[in-house]
Amino acid sequence: MVRVLLDSSTDLAELAGDIVQRTSAGEVVLVPTETQYGLCCNAEDLDAIKSLNRIKRRSIDQPSALFVRDWEHASAIMKPVPDGFERFLSHFWPGALTVVAESLRPDWPGVVTSQQTIGLRCSAHPLMEHVAAVSNVYLTATSANPHGEPPSAKPELLIKWLADDVELFIFDSNVRDHNQASTVVDITVGKPRFLRVGEIEASTVLAAWEKEIRGG
Repeated sequence: MVRVLLDSSTDLAELAGDIVQRTSAGEVVLVPTETQYGLCCNAEDLDAIKSLNRIKRRSIDQPSALFVRDWEHASAIMKPVPDGFERFLSHFWPGALTVVAESLRPDWPGVVTSQQTIGLRCSAHPLMEHVAAVSNVYLTATSANPHGEPPSAKPELLIKWLADDVELFIFDSNVRDHNQASTVVDITVGKPRFLRVGEIEASTVLAAWEKEIRGG
């Protein structure tokens, strides 16, 4: 088991390269985001997705969101969205907004829902920005807690949960238990439908939608 605690001396580019190498080999890695810890694997490797869901103690029918590096990276796997949507996203990406949109890939086990939707997040965490920039595959962005357990920022608890299955743990002292999760918004129904209100308030999302899409 390898444990890394991020600090000012951490070479983020080197660490991102290690994450990409490990996920390319089928590993699941614990990573920090600007909100909570996540489990990251190669979303295009079915065996890795199966491992992820086994670790999470859940069915493969419960999909994981994906990390994306930017709008272009996201739009490559989304069906067309309303005019102004890129401007709307620019209010929140990189940041703690997960968007649920219609997927261009109908058959993507562990990622695309039965309603043919996909969750996408562009993290503002410096390490994950590096990872997204250098990975040539889509990576999962799902919470690190086993199914049925609340998220935790406690390294000792995360290790207890995951030590049998995860080799690389990356910790960040800025990830704390009081951090809220990302806000999750479904945009497939013509207007934002909130699946979870977290770090970003619903009123802030709605105001940006009205400005850039309804008003644009």
